[in-house]
Amino acid sequence: MLKRAVAKSRRLAQLKNDTHRLIYTWIIPFLDYNGCYYADPSILKGDIFPRLNHITPRVITAALVDLVKNDLIMVYPFDGDDYLQLRKFEDHQINLRKDREPASTIPPPDGQSSKHPDDFRQPSGEMRGVDGKNRGKLREEKRREEKELSGKLPDWIKRDLWKAFLDMREKIKQPPTEKAVELIIAKLEKFKKQGYDPNECLEASIENNWRGVFEPKGKKISLQGVPVNTTSPWTICPKCKKEVLKSDLEGNGCLKCLE
Repeated sequence: MLKRAVAKSRRLAQLKNDTHRLIYTWIIPFLDYNGCYYADPSILKGDIFPRLNHITPRVITAALVDLVKNDLIMVYPFDGDDYLQLRKFEDHQINLRKDREPASTIPPPDGQSSKHPDDFRQPSGEMRGVDGKNRGKLREEKRREEKELSGKLPDWIKRDLWKAFLDMREKIKQPPTEKAVELIIAKLEKFKKQGYDPNECLEASIENNWRGVFEPKGKKISLQGVPVNTTSPWTICPKCKKEVLKSDLEGNGCLKCLE
């Protein structure tokens, strides 16, 4: 039963949009006497929103994440399936008589903590027909793969930037293959040898949602700690500290000082 206080709820007001607020309020009549119901987006779509075509399982997943972040519900696993429970449900059900309610088929959370919002996955074609246990297994495999890839990183690539780059690729639904990772690292190494900061290249890709990494254009770069202007053909030799043509640089010095 909804109370008037819902209109003044700060947490409801903080939800991203009215669709998420609608989903929250329409779930309430389907709750059992523990304030619990299924958290499977496909079940919620079929049971609660069969006539609203714009509310898809993907929209419901986004709403569940929003509700968890704002501490309006908790989502917990049980025997391979996910369930939800409204926060402070019993505080708002003063006249509820559990002994008169029909037996519930929804398992209570039993002291479990809620799933983290990062553990929610958007429904997609390749995930259809995959049960909760296998989804958890896929998530664990993904984390293990990311850890293995991070272990192969050169020490000049920042781990946090690399993880942010992988997360970005995941969000745009273009996760890199192992071969793609090798090619990207090879490109970054090439840029580093040319005097560019590979971490700045990664930052640009993350900021612009680029699938690859690219050489900066018309920016100051650093070669062995010595500033270089990319718009000029001249630079400072890191060894003899004299102004020389960029084309005369070889390794850590220029043609003159290496003679």
